[in-house]
Order: sequence, then structure tokens, then C-alpha cells
Amino acid sequence: MADTRVGLALVYRRESRLAEAADLNISAIATYQERRGAKNLPVALNNLGRIRSEQGRSKEAEQLFRKAIALWEEQLGPTHPNVAAGLASLGLVLCSRSKFSEAEPLFRRARDIDKAFFPVNHPRIATDLNNMAGLELGRKHYAKAAALFQEAEAMLEKCLPPDHPEIGTVLSRLAEIQHREGRLDQSEILYRRSLEILEQAWGVESPMLLSLLEDYSTVLRSEQNYADAASMDARIMKIRVRQALRSSK
Repeated sequence: MADTRVGLALVYRRESRLAEAADLNISAIATYQERRGAKNLPVALNNLGRIRSEQGRSKEAEQLFRKAIALWEEQLGPTHPNVAAGLASLGLVLCSRSKFSEAEPLFRRARDIDKAFFPVNHPRIATDLNNMAGLELGRKHYAKAAALFQEAEAMLEKCLPPDHPEIGTVLSRLAEIQHREGRLDQSEILYRRSLEILEQAWGVESPMLLSLLEDYSTVLRSEQNYADAASMDARIMKIRVRQALRSSK
């Protein structure tokens, strides 16, 4: 069943088995395309787009997201939250290529759709704020980015438990801003809080921790805390070796 392949692909993606996840989505897409009007075709296209984005194939990801959005608009109408999710995905891949002026209206449209559909303080609205904050961070508008991240954090704290990974992710972005502005002590505190939350959510050897560990190590080294930085570097190496061994099987 194509739906089963799409579900299994999500599991593989969370385990960083991206090539396998991509193959499953491609197979599902081929099956859906044989069935005119298959409702889950845009889901598989969007999921494959996320994988291609994570693999650094941003142009392919952009095409997949655009196809998914067009299908969702046709199936569900232009104000459905699935459309908002697709717009957000497209905006993120455009930001990865520094196309901020193209991404901004997509993020704003996604936020407007979600605000009309979901209750106040819903996590989806906080995600929209995070996306807009990331855009401002890319533009080096640090004050604007910090304000949006803080608004998102306050919203998430009202609707999620304090150890939820969404909160940990926002804290890591705030830590990044503090680092860029030279406030190393505040950056370290935020990175430490973020890491504690995300280790609990994902596991201490999760590949999803790599970028956080790398950023945290950089801050520690800037503070001349070389022993803790070396400990972080050793964790990073261990995770990368495990990834390489898994990929070689």
C-alpha cells in the first residue's frame, strides 16, 4: 500500500535514513499518480521535498513543494492548513538559498491561514512565528528575530509541556542570536537548556542534535572552555561515525 510506504518513510526520515525514506516516497508517488485524484499524492510530494531539502537538493525540493501546494489548493481550497504547511516548507527552502523576499509573503500567508483556522496560542501559529524569525535571522535583523522567537516561546509555553522539543528548538535559535551579538554567557545558558530538552526528546546520540552540539561547542570554545568544547566535539564525532556506519550497511 502506498499509504503504508509514506508512513514508513516518515519513520526512516526521523532515523536519518534519508535515502531509504526518499525511495519509499518516490514509490508511493508513482502509485498515487496512477490513481487519478489520489488525496495523499501531495503529502508524499511534500514529504519527499523535505527529504531533498535535508539532502541539500534545494531546487528539487522547491519543485516538489510547489506541486504539493498546487494539489492541496485544488483538493482542499487555498485556505486549508495543509496549504499553509506547504507554503511554510517552500519558504524554508527559499530561505536556505537566501531568497528572503520570496519567502516572506509565503510565511505571512501561512501564518494568516493558521490564525484563521486554529485557536489562539496553537503550536502551528508558533511555528509560523519561528519561520518568520528565522527569516529575519537570515537577514541579520537580530532584534526582530529575537522578538519573534520570544513570542513563539511564550506561545509554546502556554500550550505545551516545558520539556517539549519545540521549546528546545526555539531556545537554540535564541542562543544563536545571543552568540552572534557577543553575549556568550547568555548564549551558553540557552544552549544548555535547549540541549537538555532535546536530549530527553530525541536521545543523546540523535543525529538531529548535531547542529546544536556544533554551535554549543563553538560558544564554549569562544569562552575558552576548551575541556567542555572537546567533550562536545567527541560527541559530534561519535554521532557522525554511527551515521557513516549505518549508511554503509
